[in-house]
Amino acid sequence: MKKAIFLILLNLFSLNAMLLAEKKIIIDKSLDKYFEQKKVFGTFILTSLDKSIKIANNELYNTQYTPASTFKIPNTIIALESEVIKDENEIIKWDGVERWLKSWNQDTDLKMAMQNSTVWFYQELARRVGKEKMQSYLKKIEYGNKNINGGIDKFWLSGDLKISPKEQIDFLRKVYLNNFKGISKRSIDITKAIMLRDSTNEYKIRAKTGWFGSGDYVGWYVGWVETKDNTYFFATCIEPFIDSKTQKYIISDDEFTKARIDITYDILREFKIIK
Repeated sequence: MKKAIFLILLNLFSLNAMLLAEKKIIIDKSLDKYFEQKKVFGTFILTSLDKSIKIANNELYNTQYTPASTFKIPNTIIALESEVIKDENEIIKWDGVERWLKSWNQDTDLKMAMQNSTVWFYQELARRVGKEKMQSYLKKIEYGNKNINGGIDKFWLSGDLKISPKEQIDFLRKVYLNNFKGISKRSIDITKAIMLRDSTNEYKIRAKTGWFGSGDYVGWYVGWVETKDNTYFFATCIEPFIDSKTQKYIISDDEFTKARIDITYDILREFKIIK
């Protein structure tokens, strides 16, 4: 009898400890100023590896959006695991089609494709992986709504795949920790390496932009900051303000693409995560 009571109390204590560890996300609306300064609205969510920080500017962090080029992170992992590309140095020949970004119009390897966000390169990888394997991997890594309807080479651009900012950082945490069953450390390590966007003596930022401009006009910046003391996962998702009279966006494409990163850096500086 005493043993049974002890086990019950032990389970209750463990449950209480787990609930305390799962700190709720704090809403800090003062962060909205960074969005307003850039003439956009949206959401920013930040969590730390040790879970001491969980903060967002509003509750839109649970709203799902088109992932656009942020999907290049899982696409990289899946392509490497499927062995449709050998490593970050294997080159895929450019098809000769002139596209709107000059950096896309060349033979490209995985490193360049991630840094330049080369759409055709990752579309080719997805075609090589194929629908059946792609669906299987999205279920395995639990990415967003796992819906690949809309075409094997565009489901993350104009198809039915959706993911929320909260789901983005949950996925990124798993990438950072290599917390996937059946995914090799090699594939994760290569993906992490080519995600590097900024490096100083104090921190490293591994991240990916995303931009979808058809229907939903959405801009992303997702990733993490590695410091000496902690790691911080972030997801910024923005949409432009529309002029009520002209029904046009009041921000240019160049300003919009820059705003995603600027807002992220401004908030990271406010929390003294970076300088």
